[in-house]
Amino acid sequence: MKSMKASKVLLLGKEDSGIHNLIVRIHGCHVKTVFSRREAVIILNPNNKTKIIRYVMGSGAMPGVTKESIAIDYDGLDTLGYKMKLEQPCDLVVRKASFVEKLAIFSQHPDLGVNLSLKLGVTGVALGLIGLGLGIISLFQSTALAQ
Repeated sequence: MKSMKASKVLLLGKEDSGIHNLIVRIHGCHVKTVFSRREAVIILNPNNKTKIIRYVMGSGAMPGVTKESIAIDYDGLDTLGYKMKLEQPCDLVVRKASFVEKLAIFSQHPDLGVNLSLKLGVTGVALGLIGLGLGIISLFQSTALAQ
């Protein structure tokens, strides 16, 4: 699985921060080679085993983002165990998020719209599969009774 290590973390500006954005800014050399733009990634702090999910964006005009650094919002820094500083050394791993990780993290999302829609979708799929199973069982039972 493709990943990158970050040795420096920067604080995102106000325009990129907030629960509605959830982005990580990385150097352009990693966009399209390691990650796709707007791809969900897991940022993992191996020291305390905490992780967050963010969407990849290029560094844009943000100064200070290098090949070995990333920029994330204050809430992400806090969750990962870092202080609110404009720039600080770190030991983070950025990798693609698996489907199961996306489900697990978004089921705990603080935005009620995201959280509820995910749970309703999973419930709908589960009920659909139960209905399909019951339909198949009743089909076999009706053919067995006809004989």
